[in-house]
Amino acid sequence: MRSHGELHRTPPCLAPFEKGCAVVSGFVPRLFNATDVDGASLVVSFDQDVEKIVGGRARHLRWDNLPAVSTDYALGRDEIVRHVDALIDELARGASP
Repeated sequence: MRSHGELHRTPPCLAPFEKGCAVVSGFVPRLFNATDVDGASLVVSFDQDVEKIVGGRARHLRWDNLPAVSTDYALGRDEIVRHVDALIDELARGASP
């Protein structure tokens, strides 16, 4: 996971939810950069304009305007899961990333 904007550790409001999620202990995000695209076939961004960084080298999906997990964790999580499930279905049907 990379961030194009500000770097944050887990927001305090999400800390109680980490126990039930696949959160890597000690994870610290770092800025997304062009070398992160090397070898990627798909880049998914959340409310970040990374098109110049991706530069057409990989398929880029913009999952913008989803409910913020920092505001309503369950709602944000469920919307991300819905998008991931749809992407999995698309890839299972033979679509390339």
